Amino acid sequence: MVLRLVLGAIYTAMGTGQLASLGEMPAILGGYGLVNDAAATLLTVVLIVGELVCGVWFLARPRSAAIAPVWVYTAVSLVWGALAVQAFRTRAGGGQLRLFRELPSAAARLVRTGPGHAGPPVCRRTAALHPPVRGLARPT
Repeated sequence: MVLRLVLGAIYTAMGTGQLASLGEMPAILGGYGLVNDAAATLLTVVLIVGELVCGVWFLARPRSAAIAPVWVYTAVSLVWGALAVQAFRTRAGGGQLRLFRELPSAAARLVRTGPGHAGPPVCRRTAALHPPVRGLARPT
């Protein structure tokens, strides 16, 4: 319970501080080298809302057994962790992390919706495991 109160206070303070500088936050997040422009604005809003929801929930209901604020806390922490890793890597001269550089193109090519494809969506690397099926025979 004490940890939830501490985390609630920290996250509420973080969200409030970032809300106070809402106009500058997209540029700050863009400086990490992970997102730019509209994506930075969206990430700003998502982070601030996530921090405030999680922080207020932890402060208002520290004994709650609800799992939702824990998932929000985890997601926000992972995003800040990814931003920290990206900032360190960019500062060290390593450029953008491969995961983040390829994320938009990987998401675009992940799902195949072509005609004749049966089974779960597959990526290019596993295409040989799930060949397209031309004619499916009905069980008799």
